[in-house]
Amino acid sequence: MASVRVHIYHADGTENLVQEESAVTEPISIAAASGLLVEPNLPTDDIVAIHQLLALYGHAADLPEANLVGDVFTEDAVFESGRTKRRFVGLAQIKSWFAEGKPPHPPAHQTTNVFVYLSDGIVRAKSKYLAISHATGLPYTGDYDDIVVKTPNGWRIQKRIATLYFGGE
Repeated sequence: MASVRVHIYHADGTENLVQEESAVTEPISIAAASGLLVEPNLPTDDIVAIHQLLALYGHAADLPEANLVGDVFTEDAVFESGRTKRRFVGLAQIKSWFAEGKPPHPPAHQTTNVFVYLSDGIVRAKSKYLAISHATGLPYTGDYDDIVVKTPNGWRIQKRIATLYFGGE
């Protein structure tokens, strides 16, 4: 029998013992401990497909001429950009925005720390982004909060809220 102790360490130096089990029979939900309301996990194949989707987003955004944006977003998708304070509704508007090129878009889009979860029957993904400002050459970073849906053509982002936390222009 394995013994597992899970601690959450906070920025202020405090820690909480979240779970202690002498016989672990179910996955430990760090997300639940952090306050995210998480339902039973999605199948691994879906989680991997959603990770692939979020990775493809960077390529689609960086190469609008490759016409990959439709492989990332639904026809009725909504994209809210915290950095630009703009909102784009529908695949056509999102494609037009990325077609504006670089600048105004960063030289490259990176998505990291992807976490896929189910909440209130809605599949969501939370991730981090990192980009470089054309104007200053300095980095800026934030979060993507996505609602993703499974379509006949695979997983797509239906709603993306990009929240800027550090840097920018």
